[in-house]
Amino acid sequence: MQFTVPDKPDQFTGPGALALLVLLVQIIGLSTTTYDLPLIEQGEIWRLITGNLAHLNWSHLGLNLLGVLFLWLLHGDDYKVIHYFTVAFVAGIAVTLGLLLLNPAVETYAGLSGVLHGLLAWGVILDFLARRKTALILAGGLIAKLIYEAYQGPDSASQSLVNAPVIIEAHLYGTIGGLMAGLILTRHRLFPSASSD
Repeated sequence: MQFTVPDKPDQFTGPGALALLVLLVQIIGLSTTTYDLPLIEQGEIWRLITGNLAHLNWSHLGLNLLGVLFLWLLHGDDYKVIHYFTVAFVAGIAVTLGLLLLNPAVETYAGLSGVLHGLLAWGVILDFLARRKTALILAGGLIAKLIYEAYQGPDSASQSLVNAPVIIEAHLYGTIGGLMAGLILTRHRLFPSASSD
């Protein structure tokens, strides 16, 4: 199998635009962009979206940008801009709505990690559809990570790098959102007979 860097506009526009967007949000600052439950309850609902784009510090941002790059190298050949942003948006909304509805004790959140988990889940679906050997490895790794976090809590190394608690529920909610969006986007390939009706 020959490795190629995804180089078509449809393959790098989504990750590139997402990287620029999180950089812009970092420059704007945390005060107006983080997921902040009391402020959301007062009507600042844009934070349900921007909370995924905000980062606590430059180390936090750098880690997540490495995640964007890693996923692009893994699955960029399959990216289409509209699909990339659809999955990222659905995963992000799944994260913040999940926190809002299921984890009201979490008052603040910032970061792209939930969205990255959603993009990885979508990539696993694409790998399965393409019958790639990486599909089972990535699916197993993602499931193992979520189970480990559920029982052991967040990774201490990640917490020390970002100098803040890691909200592991965001990873689960983002994965669920990415799976849902990915299944909807690929339903015609998963269920060809159903789409011909």
